[in-house]
Amino acid sequence: MNYQSAKEAADAWGLTKRRVLTLCKEGRIPGAQLVDTMWVIPADAEKPEDGRSLRYQKERDQRMEIRPLKASIEAKGHTPQYKMHKYFARRPYNVFRHIIQHYTRKGDIVLDCFCGGGVTVFEAAALGRNAIGVDLNPLAAFITRMQMFNGEIDELRDFYRRFLLSAEKKYGDWYRVEFDDDRGTALWFEWVYTVICPHCGAEIVLLEENKLSNGVYRCPNRDCAAHRSGVKRVACAPAGSRPVRVRYRSDSTGKTLTRPLGVENICAFQKYDLRRIVRDLEYKPEFPIPQNWDRRYEDKLYEKGVARYSDFFTERNYALNGLLFNDIMRLRGKTGSRLNEYLYFLFSSSLRYTNKMVRVTDNWEGGKPTAMDKHAFWLPNQYVETNILDVLRQRAGAILRGCEYAASVLPKDIVEVGSFEDIRLRSSYMVLNRSAASLPVPDESVDAVITDPPYGSNVQYAELSVIWNAWYAIYRGLDRCVYKEEEAVASRRSNYEGAKDENDYEELLYGVYAESARVLKPGGYLVFTFNNKNIKVWAAMLKAVARAGFYLPEDGILFQDYIESYKNTAHLRFSGNIQGDFIYSFRKGNAGAAADGTGGFSEVIRRSVDGTVARLFRRGKTYTTAELYQKVLADMTRGLMQYILWCVNTGSRMEDISALPSDYLDTRLKQALLYEDGVWKRRKDSPNA
Repeated sequence: MNYQSAKEAADAWGLTKRRVLTLCKEGRIPGAQLVDTMWVIPADAEKPEDGRSLRYQKERDQRMEIRPLKASIEAKGHTPQYKMHKYFARRPYNVFRHIIQHYTRKGDIVLDCFCGGGVTVFEAAALGRNAIGVDLNPLAAFITRMQMFNGEIDELRDFYRRFLLSAEKKYGDWYRVEFDDDRGTALWFEWVYTVICPHCGAEIVLLEENKLSNGVYRCPNRDCAAHRSGVKRVACAPAGSRPVRVRYRSDSTGKTLTRPLGVENICAFQKYDLRRIVRDLEYKPEFPIPQNWDRRYEDKLYEKGVARYSDFFTERNYALNGLLFNDIMRLRGKTGSRLNEYLYFLFSSSLRYTNKMVRVTDNWEGGKPTAMDKHAFWLPNQYVETNILDVLRQRAGAILRGCEYAASVLPKDIVEVGSFEDIRLRSSYMVLNRSAASLPVPDESVDAVITDPPYGSNVQYAELSVIWNAWYAIYRGLDRCVYKEEEAVASRRSNYEGAKDENDYEELLYGVYAESARVLKPGGYLVFTFNNKNIKVWAAMLKAVARAGFYLPEDGILFQDYIESYKNTAHLRFSGNIQGDFIYSFRKGNAGAAADGTGGFSEVIRRSVDGTVARLFRRGKTYTTAELYQKVLADMTRGLMQYILWCVNTGSRMEDISALPSDYLDTRLKQALLYEDGVWKRRKDSPNA
């Protein structure tokens, strides 16, 4: 008798290999035998009747009736649970809530394969769905779990109160200031970096008054050439910092005052040996910043004096953060594990505000300190050292408000589970800290995949998260705090070992999307937001999706605007930003024969752009950058997806897009259009004008 493998039978019957192996184990395939560790099946065996068929067919028919989302909604600001802890690039909660409601029903299982700040998991659970969140970043998984609070808020409030009182007693004098005429407790100290002029060796103070242009400062030595022409900060050797001013609460008047400050006014420097305190800490993160970090190059960390992790903090705040962290570690055996997790969550939440990436601008946020509002290690030349105890009190309030909100909207009986078998039995969620390219989830068991993947090189999550993961790795006993190898991002630089290009990005995305296709039910949707003007990144994303077994239905692209009040954040305030995302609704399966894709990427882009421009700019119309790119990218995506699917279905080789410049789309548009007075117009000398 001739035999076939489980894989060969699966291909012939239109099943997954895992399903065929299950049928073998259940004795549902006559003649199937286990030889050593491999199942072999008679070559003439017929596909067995599947008891799930009628129910599955009905469910599949219902899924196939779901059409892509057609209307966007006004994006709203974050609700309190998302304000408990910083995470990068969180998407509007109500937009994802809208997506979940459209594509799923109560009791369905929703997978987020890049769960990040936990929006999909929380909103799915709040809507009565069972959610699975997966992220390679330990910080993302931790934040997602902590947002799912359904415990006793009064117990947590009292626990925080007692810890903060204890911390105040032990460390309350760390931020004392004394002047000839007053004394008090500082809310923050402002410092300014100093550097050494490479021409004459004079010390340059990087105050605004010494700034000649962006990143260029005047040397104080009048005999130095850099006194007139200036010198770049990154060309100078770091020399340290000096205090500028302090914001403090006066003991005598109770008022909050701001006044100039000298080192002699800072009491802690006279009272404590900070280096000895750090040296004696049992637990502390201390390691050199690796040379193969993208952001090390982008943000000039070495040039700005950040060579080790501790350099992200002032000497005082690194020492006090270490003392507080060790206090938390010592409490682990004396408190419940969940309470201790929320205590560490409080500490972790404060780290955003206690490093050197905090600044005060009189005309921004009412003069209050702002922190890490860019997707970068941005070290302002004048920075603020905050009072950690004051920050902890503020963050405790934010976390308690978030927990109260979570407890009010999540199902009362919701539980966190550790396996897929449990998630199907109750109101539950599961959070996995691992790559989503390999999931402990059965075939065809998830109703929808709703996610927000990395946008190429936009955000280097693993590197930026080290501010928090450096401590969390110690708290959790992890073997490392940066997980870059499997992270689905492209690098912004290519001049270091381990840098990733768009091909690497595509392969890493493909691994995740292929696994998503495996666990997704037939006809189910993969829905995600995306925005990147780099044509190589866009094509890499589409290739990964198509290769994984998805197609783009008609009306599968929708533009969603950002939250209006967030459009002024630092990483969005630059010329040409689209300030919104495209919502893609891809469907598992094959759409049939794709249109002829001959011509390659460059020809598809050329035809698409020229056709869109000709259609849009009739009768002298003009468009803003956001309006233009919304329409061009939507049309171009359809053309690219047709070409990619044609190549995948016919086995044709795709044109190598790496030869195209990253700004190919911009260049093509500028050949036909003119940007003038804030709008795009048709060039009079362009073809078909």
